[in-house]
Amino acid sequence: PLGEIGLARTVESSLAELNAVAGAKVVHPKFGNGLIVGLTKEANDIKLQILFDNYGLKTLLLSLAPLKIRENDK
Repeated sequence: PLGEIGLARTVESSLAELNAVAGAKVVHPKFGNGLIVGLTKEANDIKLQILFDNYGLKTLLLSLAPLKIRENDK
């Protein structure tokens, strides 16, 4: 199953969750499959550094990024 992250969560709970899943594989509707390679707190948001298979390294804000974490993907 896919676990959704995004606007429905607070920055604090999202940061706590992302610390647990740093290195996780994600999917984005435009960029496709990717791997979270880093995250940093930025004001009232979180910047994610994601290495996408077909688009390279992108930096996205958690509050705006429509990401799903691929929990059971190996």
